[in-house]
Amino acid sequence: YKVDFHTHSDQLNDHYGALATRLGLNVKTPPSMPQNRRINSKQFVTFLRQVSPGFGHGARNKEVPTCILQADNETVAAFLSTFLEGDGGVYTNPRAIIFFSSSKTLIGQIQGLLFRFGAISRIVRQRKKGYADCYKLVVKGGSMIELAINLSLITPRKNEKLADNLAAAPNKLRAASLDTVPHVGHFIRKIRKALGLYGYELGLSRGT
Repeated sequence: YKVDFHTHSDQLNDHYGALATRLGLNVKTPPSMPQNRRINSKQFVTFLRQVSPGFGHGARNKEVPTCILQADNETVAAFLSTFLEGDGGVYTNPRAIIFFSSSKTLIGQIQGLLFRFGAISRIVRQRKKGYADCYKLVVKGGSMIELAINLSLITPRKNEKLADNLAAAPNKLRAASLDTVPHVGHFIRKIRKALGLYGYELGLSRGT
């Protein structure tokens, strides 16, 4: 029974090791794999299987744990930040936040979680001859900004790119993340007048 944590980031390795130690787990670094952090614990493996039934059944069968899907926004934001650190990227040209996975189910679940923060994303299937399909979840424009302000990253490189994307975003880009329904202004105005309400009372723009 073992769980290996693999990354080339010293910051993430240290953070993972410190968190595992706080949970009372013994973390080791295999001599032949200095970028790995290993936990040998039957109880820990059993716990992970209870939290996520797909654990240990291959990357293509990964799913977001039910406890995360039902969690509050603060917890979900922490999960998305952690996922992005491990299997995602922040890009500045073009500006985007991208999540990667070989599990279509997991990518779809993350797409659903992004809606909580007003972020709309696009799933792109990546095909390469001789390899199984992989998926990436692309977040751009105003949606990227709405998501970025809710993320908290550890690695300096990704954090700097995230900050750069936020700093470069004009105010109109934030407005671009708002969904609009066309040609309904006169219907809303008619209902508002029938109810004897003013536009400002409903947060409507002038003339609606």
